[in-house]
Amino acid sequence: MKMFETMEESIIQIETLISNEPRMLQFNKDLVLGSLELFHDGLEIQASFWFVIQNYLLQKSDKDIEAKELLSVMKRMGIE
Repeated sequence: MKMFETMEESIIQIETLISNEPRMLQFNKDLVLGSLELFHDGLEIQASFWFVIQNYLLQKSDKDIEAKELLSVMKRMGIE
């Protein structure tokens, strides 16, 4: 799931930048970091969902042409 790993790395980098910014008010830091944490949790849920879908399609792709096509679309989207 390369796309989700890239997004997760970006979130971690943003969190680090915000945490290390001395000029930012603590309230603003907490607000932004809380939002990023929620976004990160949602990203993990979404990655898990796509992982389950991908495994299901992989099992069906030998016999089902439509499943094979969906897998190729997922690959083009970066979900692999």
